[in-house]
Amino acid sequence: ALVGIPAPAAALDEVEAAWLPLVRALLGPGLQRLWVGSFVALPASERCGHQPWHADAPQLFHVPLPPHALNVFVPLADVDLDAGPTEFRPGSHLAGSESEDSVALCSRAGDVIVYDYRVWHRGLANCSDAPRRVMYFTYAKPWWRDANKGASTAGM
Repeated sequence: ALVGIPAPAAALDEVEAAWLPLVRALLGPGLQRLWVGSFVALPASERCGHQPWHADAPQLFHVPLPPHALNVFVPLADVDLDAGPTEFRPGSHLAGSESEDSVALCSRAGDVIVYDYRVWHRGLANCSDAPRRVMYFTYAKPWWRDANKGASTAGM
């Protein structure tokens, strides 16, 4: 799917079949698909650095809770360290976590990376000669809306 152009529902259903059982197990019945999109990390100049650390949503109520939203990344080409993979801080989605440990997830085209919307992460600088293209899918519990973004939701 191209950014801004809706993909046919049947095509999305076929692609999502690989990870929806896991997403449903984590979010429960009635989950909704908030977003389908893509991003491109262009090769960086020497002046460019890594993306700032961020979470896609804040903690809810500042107590440990199961996930209320998940992201699924699907790289469209192999991503090695030179291509600037996404770096994650495992456990940072847990209220009170202060760990600075991180892991950069290298991946093959078509791999699936599922993570809690609250996990701190960043894109590393793409030092390769090729753009890094990734599709993403965002899912949430039926009661949650992303207040930071205008949402068009689809029940599942």
